[in-house]
Amino acid sequence: TVYNGNIGWSVSEVAGAAILGGKQLDQLRASADLHAPLHANVRSMASLGPRDFEGRNSIAIAVVSDSGDAYTEFYDIESHLLVGIDRRIATPGGDVPTTTILADYRRFGDLLVPTTITQRLPGGQVMVTRIASIDQRPIDRSLFIPPESVRRLIK
Repeated sequence: TVYNGNIGWSVSEVAGAAILGGKQLDQLRASADLHAPLHANVRSMASLGPRDFEGRNSIAIAVVSDSGDAYTEFYDIESHLLVGIDRRIATPGGDVPTTTILADYRRFGDLLVPTTITQRLPGGQVMVTRIASIDQRPIDRSLFIPPESVRRLIK
């Protein structure tokens, strides 16, 4: 899935090429925003008070993005680090509730990064991402040029 500043698209072996729109594009655009963790594009935030999140004493924060996407973030009371997010992810089949767990924070230069990211989906599906290193070199701009299968869909 790619957002190049103008359009968002995905290419998969199962579904083929697709241009993203609506809530899917809004969420993709927000995830591509490097300032998103600073809540630069947030309409509102409100404390929901202390909560247990995955066995951690946390503060829950209700967030509403500028695009109207509502979700809850959980911050560890002791470390003040973001440890989880409950949100609904837009998919072609409708919104899907997800829980994302952020753990094992490590420093990569000046960056403090969760190196284990676990995403729980309905039906017991679990996706775990482990980060071993971070490459901070510039990204090759050619990665943001839509492939032919996507260009055929652009009107």
